[in-house]
Amino acid sequence: MLDNVGPAARVVVAWKDRGRLRMTGPLGDLLAAGCAALPLDGRVGLVPVPTAPSQVRRRGADPVRLLAERAAQRLTEVGADAVAHPLLRRVRRTRDQVGLAAADRRANVAGAFAAERDALDACVRVGVREVVVVDDVLTSGASAREALRALRSAGVRPAGVVVVAHTPVPVRGPSEK
Repeated sequence: MLDNVGPAARVVVAWKDRGRLRMTGPLGDLLAAGCAALPLDGRVGLVPVPTAPSQVRRRGADPVRLLAERAAQRLTEVGADAVAHPLLRRVRRTRDQVGLAAADRRANVAGAFAAERDALDACVRVGVREVVVVDDVLTSGASAREALRALRSAGVRPAGVVVVAHTPVPVRGPSEK
């Protein structure tokens, strides 16, 4: 699997799947730089794409949430007003996306996320004016699109999506064999 992805994606895989969480700082700083490039106004909520509970248990942490927290911290250190805000949750199980083609990825995550009403209310209470969806790797964009759909369904208009790495979607997947 790792032979056909770039060095940034390999670093991300080592970080989240091989326990190298000490890399959260540098990766979060990269994510913060991407967020800083967006034309944002006011307090920004960084919304991590929700990690499957089984993956959180297996890894012993939620790397994407840690990434969002580090990016918010870094943005604050350089004068922006940012907070990590896990507004989304998974409402159904999904398969691991590794090895799936783009169409399979879209079908796999369709309708899988929803916005947490309590988190939305908290977002308003702490003065978040804009939200940015954050994730570690963008492959087909299926997870990011699903996160955007869930937020929009709850009345939130995200300012964008920022990721640490982009890797090309597999050419062939199970539905294309």
